[in-house]
Amino acid sequence: MKMTKTIVALALLFGCSATTNAQIGGLLNKAKKAAKEKVENKVKKAKNDARNKAEDAAMEKTGMKKAGYDPNRKYKPSKEALAADPQANDQTIQEGFTKSIGDIHACYEQIQDVTLYSPYYTDDAKRFYGIGAEEGTFYNIFFGMFSETLKYDGIHKAYHYPNFTPVNLANDQIQVPCDEFVLNFWTCRFMADPKSEKALKEFVYAYTWLNSMNVKAIRHYAMKDETAGVIGDNAILPSNFRQMRYDRDNMAYGLAVTVTPYENLLKLANECAAGITAKDGSGFSRLLYHLVLKVLVDDFLPRHKDAKNDDSLRLLSLKLDTPRIGELLDAYQNDFVDAVSEPKGVTVDAKTRNAGIAAAKKFAGANFEKAVFTKSSWQTFKESKYPYRITAYALPIAIITKEGGKRFVQYCTLTKSANGSNYFVQAGSDTRKHPIK
Repeated sequence: MKMTKTIVALALLFGCSATTNAQIGGLLNKAKKAAKEKVENKVKKAKNDARNKAEDAAMEKTGMKKAGYDPNRKYKPSKEALAADPQANDQTIQEGFTKSIGDIHACYEQIQDVTLYSPYYTDDAKRFYGIGAEEGTFYNIFFGMFSETLKYDGIHKAYHYPNFTPVNLANDQIQVPCDEFVLNFWTCRFMADPKSEKALKEFVYAYTWLNSMNVKAIRHYAMKDETAGVIGDNAILPSNFRQMRYDRDNMAYGLAVTVTPYENLLKLANECAAGITAKDGSGFSRLLYHLVLKVLVDDFLPRHKDAKNDDSLRLLSLKLDTPRIGELLDAYQNDFVDAVSEPKGVTVDAKTRNAGIAAAKKFAGANFEKAVFTKSSWQTFKESKYPYRITAYALPIAIITKEGGKRFVQYCTLTKSANGSNYFVQAGSDTRKHPIK
């Protein structure tokens, strides 16, 4: 209303003509529109503020967000941080981030109660925040440990991460796994800048390492007693180590599904989907993209506060079926299966030999080279209760195939029906194909 009076007063002061009066009419309409928009913006802001407060309260109640921490706020570094951290006032915004290095470091001080490593700027702690190290080092560490883990199938052999480091350099009895160098750095940097596309990708990578069921089935820590947190005779995990990881992960996850733009998650998911089938991708990269897409589709996208009710999530889910995770794991792990000597065979009767070779050819397909019978006596299987009828017979058989100029052996079982009329081959407990030396 004040703006309208001002425009009218100016018109009277300058003695407006009819044309000018028309122009004033336009100005009055604009003024009314501006006043209306101002009121609407206030209402919208009030609604957003109310929603944000409700979200914050809910996240704090579930432990997904630290009470009082606001990732949208610009925090000031403490006097101690300014004295110890040369980057505390660094206003450089690196590619892929929305905040400066200094602003990110200032946030570290606000979230230090969900990590073991604080204050972040001390010599003990800064190792866990990437301070003073090349960023590429952390990617090398992460991809190195991830690719090593996925070489194993978790059944015949699991991966036991072997590297540990003291939390306090002056006391080597309290230690944590060295993967914390990467996990804490990437997770805390994401919590400091949850709208950053690069920080989001790094956090989701870290989340996959800790939470993917496929990875957890394989990855363990090389400890004397993992359950009790005993690393060795003179080294243990911090008593609150597991709870710390849970709290840190939960807080970061809460920010990812509320503060991180939904579009950032969707963009990352589409990048992973493309990587699964990339022609120039390696066996490891396709497998990694599949695992990351799986956690995005299951844990992040459908639970985001701005999740879209459209077909994008269903289409991304389809990418997990072609190819399936088992196919990608087999393709990658086959390159790391132990080589063995060609098995030596024994003599079996002509009927067993002919039926066994026919069944082996059907099992192996076009790559079949030969079948080797490693025993001549059938194992008999019977019902567990009276009258204990015979149900089947089994004989170990090794099937040799030739693929891409290389020879492989797979240890299988030749099964014969109780009446002796049907023969078929099935994979043994070791389903892998071993290269022949």
